[in-house]
Amino acid sequence: DGIAPTGSLVQTSPRLDIDVTGDLAAEPGDVVTYALGYANTGDIGIDDVVITADVPAGTQFNAANSTSGWSCESSGDDVVCELSLGALNGGASGTVWFAVALDDDIAAETMTVAAGISSGDVLAGASATTAIVRPDIAAVMRGPATANPSGEVHYDVTVTNTGNTATIITVPDP
Repeated sequence: DGIAPTGSLVQTSPRLDIDVTGDLAAEPGDVVTYALGYANTGDIGIDDVVITADVPAGTQFNAANSTSGWSCESSGDDVVCELSLGALNGGASGTVWFAVALDDDIAAETMTVAAGISSGDVLAGASATTAIVRPDIAAVMRGPATANPSGEVHYDVTVTNTGNTATIITVPDP
């Protein structure tokens, strides 16, 4: 006769997760700030947790709109930034900010910020893609050559966009 187990085995381990969200569209010259949500969804803490994020080509890291403490290193054309979180308890979560400024002459149609969270061999990754929009707006206003004093004047305004996307367009009344 054997002895039957009376309990169940509980496995304890850390598990890291990360999520990246940012603007869906931006124009050259804009600053885009990404929210990097992180968590240890495991049931025990983990030490030496680090978040990394890639700086896309045609952009520059923007410290002013990022969580303080990021350090960036370049290797050729690649720039990777790192933020040390230290210890992360089981069930703990938070958000850090990572911002990039688009160069005025960025050539890409999209940019992707890839981020990772790691501690030793426990790791996770995610990314977010932002479309680069380049509106090319022209407005033509047509109206009468003369008008009566205190009379109404009607103008036709035609706005065209020959670029790829336009966000908010305001046509001022002269």
